[in-house]
Amino acid sequence: MCGQFGLQELTKFDPPVSGTQDGVTLSVHADGSSFDWSSTVGIDAVIAKGGDAANVYRYDEATSDTNLTTPTNPSNGKPYGLSHVTFCYDESETPTESPSESPSESPSESPSPVIGVQIEKTNDANRDGVFSDEEEARRPGADVPFRVTVTNTGETTVAIADLRDAFDDEEVDLLVVGCASLAGVTLEPGASVTCTFTLNAYSPPSRAPKENVASVCVTAEDVEAEQGEACAEDPSTVTSAEVLGTTVTPTPTETGTATETKTPPGGTAFTGPAALPSLAALGLLFLVLGTGLLRVGAKRRSGL
Repeated sequence: MCGQFGLQELTKFDPPVSGTQDGVTLSVHADGSSFDWSSTVGIDAVIAKGGDAANVYRYDEATSDTNLTTPTNPSNGKPYGLSHVTFCYDESETPTESPSESPSESPSESPSPVIGVQIEKTNDANRDGVFSDEEEARRPGADVPFRVTVTNTGETTVAIADLRDAFDDEEVDLLVVGCASLAGVTLEPGASVTCTFTLNAYSPPSRAPKENVASVCVTAEDVEAEQGEACAEDPSTVTSAEVLGTTVTPTPTETGTATETKTPPGGTAFTGPAALPSLAALGLLFLVLGTGLLRVGAKRRSGL
């Protein structure tokens, strides 16, 4: 990450445990998201990674600082837990191993605004009106609604520069199709924007989960921001319910009688001769007719 700022990595605390390495001493606070540091080498940048974003603190050969923290989690308003801390120095200058006589308590210049972004991707494959990370469609090949929410997790205003959706071998530019209204939209720190769109005939075959990944990139509106762009991505999964019911087709009759398929409520379709009456039913019919004729004949003879 130091290379993004034209610097060289001096050392990286991963995991971020209090201690000293390569002339840098790290003191992690009890909250797990903030820390102090000091160094025997002039430091030009400190990157505090937490969640999907990072705070970048810029200096000019500084040797210490206090109360650095990770980006704020928009879901609870608190900083993310500290993932790792990277210390960078100017590769054009040779680091010195001798500490300064009186380390400063603050950076020689104010840290530049930090840029950060987060995206949340959900779907409503089961069409119950509630969007979540993973849902099951009622059948394969169904249309599936998706929702993306973009949040500015940084310290400066950003503009949405790129928003894409990828699945299988396809990639959709959502700023052209689906979420065109978000092109160039600016977000203040902590602000969010949401877009809902539908992918037609999207749900996969049964027992074949389909993952869909949305990605976003934003650019800083503040020219003072050292990091000009930040990106993030988030997946969402769709499965399809198994379709029950099969078609059973008996062997065609020798006379080549035309057949048709009839499906009972249980879901299994049986195919057979369409107009062939039941022999048992015909026998019962003849029996009833014969009985009636006998009674009529008896009445006539009694009347004579």
